Amino acid sequence: MQNFNLVQLQVYQQDILKADIAVKNHIEGIRQQNFMSEKEIAQCTRDIKEQMAKLAHLINALEKFANKISFRNDRIELLTQVKEHRNELEKNRQMLRQAIFEFLKVMEEQSRTYLLQGGDDSQDIEFRNRRRRAENLKTQTLKVLFKYFFVVSLIKL
Repeated sequence: MQNFNLVQLQVYQQDILKADIAVKNHIEGIRQQNFMSEKEIAQCTRDIKEQMAKLAHLINALEKFANKISFRNDRIELLTQVKEHRNELEKNRQMLRQAIFEFLKVMEEQSRTYLLQGGDDSQDIEFRNRRRRAENLKTQTLKVLFKYFFVVSLIKL
């Protein structure tokens, strides 16, 4: 019976990590998209919110599982992990809001620049887009590496 509980615990933890990584990947997708419409961003946001709801459900299931553990120290450790997962979920929500805000800001700036410059010189537009993509790639690479190290440190716990 103890082995079954251990396997069940590992499945919960793996599912939570997979869902968390999927949410983070979708949020990064918003940050890296250059030519998304507002309709596409709304659909992507709905998908992310559904994944966040799934993640919250998995965290609740882990909490219920933790409350069934008879050993006090194990239960406290699992409940601490549940709290960390909830904090990470809240960070994901904040990152989503920030990514959407940044995306809308970039769209507004692009529209304004296009209107002010006439938007006829396709080489200038392509050059600006390439430069912006290169800057975004550098920034996103650093963020992804930081998140990767954070997830790895969670797994080691």
